[in-house]
Amino acid sequence: MNPKNKNIILTVFTTTSIFLGVTFFAWTVFPYMQMWSLSVGFRKALAGNPEVLKKAQFPFIGTFSIQPELRYHFMDQILQFYADSPNETVKKSLESLVPFAIDKLSEGLSYDDSAAYFLALGRAYDLEADMYPDQTQEFHLKAEVQFKKALELYPDNQKTMYVYAINLAHQNKFDDALTMLQQTLAVDPRVAESHYYLGVILFYQDNSVNAVSSLENIEYALDHDMNPLATFTKAAYQRLLVIFYDRGDLPHLTTVLSRLVLINPDQAEQYKKVLDYIKTYNQMPILSLQG
Repeated sequence: MNPKNKNIILTVFTTTSIFLGVTFFAWTVFPYMQMWSLSVGFRKALAGNPEVLKKAQFPFIGTFSIQPELRYHFMDQILQFYADSPNETVKKSLESLVPFAIDKLSEGLSYDDSAAYFLALGRAYDLEADMYPDQTQEFHLKAEVQFKKALELYPDNQKTMYVYAINLAHQNKFDDALTMLQQTLAVDPRVAESHYYLGVILFYQDNSVNAVSSLENIEYALDHDMNPLATFTKAAYQRLLVIFYDRGDLPHLTTVLSRLVLINPDQAEQYKKVLDYIKTYNQMPILSLQG
């Protein structure tokens, strides 16, 4: 073979290899590096530095923005950040990010109209319902539309059914929400998440009337390694503490106190003292509670 032709072939091969290598890196490794950086940014924001969130839009620059995993991850990070942050000022930093994430998820539908996109969009609208109380109903309805589409594409998907049920509960459609969760339990009564969200819906419906059944379902889930909604669970158990104390229900009060020791470490020592009193005297302690 002519040496000149060999050089041409070698050059073409080398150029092609470099192009494929760069493309592979850009399509696979780089987006996940971006996701990791995004996670670090959210953790810094949770630690009290919300300014870092101003840089959170960079993963969507250019062609990398068509990566679906990046969009899901971005929305999941926002949801987790919002749920975990106790600081309302820090939460305000999300106000521009949530619409941005919704725009990017909507764009993603032009690449892939999968159930995952509709699910993420529904969760985003539900988050906006929480962020903007004067538009709660509007955003919950938008979310419901997305959850319906997700279930049409992926029927009986439990994750979608959980968040859809919570959405229905927020719209006071408790019968529909409970029916949906009972369907998931009929498929497998051992699934911790089904019990947890059933307990959540019962609590939303009427935390006084449903106190025992709500507690039993949530306790089952937590005893089976369910990763709960931290903010809701703490608030729910503090409310249940008041309910069972007012009723003089010592067994259920003890259950609630024991769980609060684990999920509310800031006040764990106080709860332990009350538990020690109950264990020693087997009677209702005198507490000052606000419900």
